[in-house]
Amino acid sequence: METLHAFDNFLPQRNLNCVEGPAIPLQLELPQDENTFLHWTVAVDGPGAVSLSVDIRKTGAHTKLTGCWPGEPRKERAVQWESEINVRTPIFWKATCRGDPGALISKDAGIGNELIPLLTTAMEYATIMGLPVDQAGYRAMQGLKTVRWSLETVQRHLVSLLVPHAGKAASLFPIEKSMRWAIYELCAADETGRVSQLASICPGLLTICCAIGDRSIEARYELLKMVIAGARLGRILDKAVDIWAKLTEARSEILRSQRIRIAHAGPLVPPAILWQSGDYPVIPEDIPLIASDNLCWYMVQSMITLDFFPSPQTGHFAAFLSRHAVAFVRLLESEYGDLPECYIQIFKYLVYLVDTGRCISRMTKPEKLIAEYNTWYVGNYDPRVRLVQMLDPGPAMGLTSWECDFGVIRFIATGRELIQESMRMHHCVAGLSLSAERGQVQIFHGEIDGERATIKICFRDGKAELIEAKGITNRELSQFVMVVIQAWLDDLTMALNARRVGNKIEVLCGSFSPSALDSNESIRPSPPTPTRSHCEHSGSRICASMQSGKDGLTIL
Repeated sequence: METLHAFDNFLPQRNLNCVEGPAIPLQLELPQDENTFLHWTVAVDGPGAVSLSVDIRKTGAHTKLTGCWPGEPRKERAVQWESEINVRTPIFWKATCRGDPGALISKDAGIGNELIPLLTTAMEYATIMGLPVDQAGYRAMQGLKTVRWSLETVQRHLVSLLVPHAGKAASLFPIEKSMRWAIYELCAADETGRVSQLASICPGLLTICCAIGDRSIEARYELLKMVIAGARLGRILDKAVDIWAKLTEARSEILRSQRIRIAHAGPLVPPAILWQSGDYPVIPEDIPLIASDNLCWYMVQSMITLDFFPSPQTGHFAAFLSRHAVAFVRLLESEYGDLPECYIQIFKYLVYLVDTGRCISRMTKPEKLIAEYNTWYVGNYDPRVRLVQMLDPGPAMGLTSWECDFGVIRFIATGRELIQESMRMHHCVAGLSLSAERGQVQIFHGEIDGERATIKICFRDGKAELIEAKGITNRELSQFVMVVIQAWLDDLTMALNARRVGNKIEVLCGSFSPSALDSNESIRPSPPTPTRSHCEHSGSRICASMQSGKDGLTIL
């Protein structure tokens, strides 16, 4: 069912929303079985001969979309999309495309005209196959509106059939990776409601139960049987840990820690994280209760294992993170602005501790550890960097600061500034210190359109050429930022040529700081107010500049 992607760019932007009722009469037919109480078909009189068949059932719904793709003969009609969902016993779902009905379990599902992703795929397929190319085809347009109305009706019907206590319990869990639907299945199949109670009392038990079910259906059934029978929570936890230990062949000394991890896990903790064994003792009081903080704690703890750095420093760092995980990540987030990147950067601090032999305690303040790491980084990362050494701006002397409406680009003038740039941007541009001292490359820092950039250039034949430009942690910059950088390079080249021959520049995209200019007043521009289109026009050659690779140097 990947055919859709070939036609993504041809999906017409027509208004098929806000359908209050069927735009064309439905083709009502007799139900095909006793479980179905309403059956209809919608035929779209378009180029793809689209037809949507709908079965409204007592326990769910079944929908099927047939038609042919653009360019195929009408006689090649086939089933392009099909979905069968039961939200009452027996609970199951199957579909010919990716996705799951977990989005039905939401306060917004069934309200308004927003379809869940699973049904949205059907609407996209129908639109591609059934919408006429020209503005004619009123009948086809009305048919497509009725297709959407039918899918909305199916969605509202499924939402109305949801088991209330099961839906309430499942809504606490994330939709991603079918987690919400898996929890709904467990809760809806239990008439006593005891499984649903675990969602608020001990959600980690439901999460580990789903993980166990992926590996052993019998073991999951045995665990759920205890829950439904009303066994005490402690016994159920012990049973879950025993099953987990058998399936993972875990060491006996970590079973107590795993029991605590399961008992205190919030609904947002993924099964894969909870399934991992913890190598270090767990202190229950360290685990936050707020769902988002709880997830952060488990994510951090899952990253520190004995297999990474088998050293005393690793154990001390794990104890520190157990107490300060959330505060430490929030401090890193203020620097990186990206939570997944914060988790990755934690390893750098472990490298520092192992390298220096520093054993921190649970009492160490996160701010102190970050300050110690920064000091170590400056003093040990690249001993060749001389902090007071002036870096050579080359031909850019006197043109070291440039500004436009979208940001500022300035030259990094000393070894200390280069180290600070490396720390601020979290990459190893400091390794270019010798080349920057000798004037072989020039390093600039940019603050453009809300993005920070480290820019490496050189001068060849009187022209400023881009070698590389990267964002924080070597991320790729946005296309517009790259366009502004190219506009700055063009301005710099024009200013150099004007200074050489003594001509006056009439138009630039930006302006060089007057304090940075040399005594030659003739190169001072009088720029108009720059616009995005002006910068984009000036940066039209950026692709060729980036693809050439220049001298192959890379900001690591």
